Amino acid sequence: MGCQHPRVLELLGYAYIEGVPCLISPWCSNGNVMEYLSKYPNADRRRLINQVAEGLVYLHGREPSVVHSDIKPANVLVSDEGDAKICDFGISKLVLESSSGFTTTTSVKGTLRYSSPEMLDVDGKSTTMSDVWAFGMLILHVMTNKPPYIKLLSDPKVIMAIITGQTPLQANYPELPATDPIWGIMKECWNKDPVKRPTMHDVFDKLSRYMESRKKE
Repeated sequence: MGCQHPRVLELLGYAYIEGVPCLISPWCSNGNVMEYLSKYPNADRRRLINQVAEGLVYLHGREPSVVHSDIKPANVLVSDEGDAKICDFGISKLVLESSSGFTTTTSVKGTLRYSSPEMLDVDGKSTTMSDVWAFGMLILHVMTNKPPYIKLLSDPKVIMAIITGQTPLQANYPELPATDPIWGIMKECWNKDPVKRPTMHDVFDKLSRYMESRKKE
């Protein structure tokens, strides 16, 4: 596949350890993004989010596209230099454009709280647009230190919320003010209709402009 980008963890090779196939990548001593933020709570969270968006723009822009299928904090590592690196392509797939214009794959479903409504269908498929939904949930988790659907403690309740179009409520995440424009970006990512979600290129562009505007404040 040959994915090489500063925001994607490099694959050095593979090996069999006690008969189990393993991928070999550079070691990131900072761990995943939430582990990093627990050690460095004052780190620039928006910068890390923007770097993940940049990595997804690269993956989705490949020919053929690459759908990650399991975007979540555990799959975003932080390098020794403090940069975000998307990792764990164990369930990622190369995909082709279908006749409907969507980029689809039949890969294994990702983590529940980051799953889009269409992924929970019986015949649900991961798409570039389901990655966009999951990225919106990643923004929420990184910005607030709270996972999506924080008040829902059981999987059945989370599933019901997702399939009925419920999205995380700002009232449950007071750490991130309702006036912060990043809520608007997240809500666009969470459109129940995948056709109406922005592409990762659009999301990255909006995040970049959002960050530039903050510098001027």
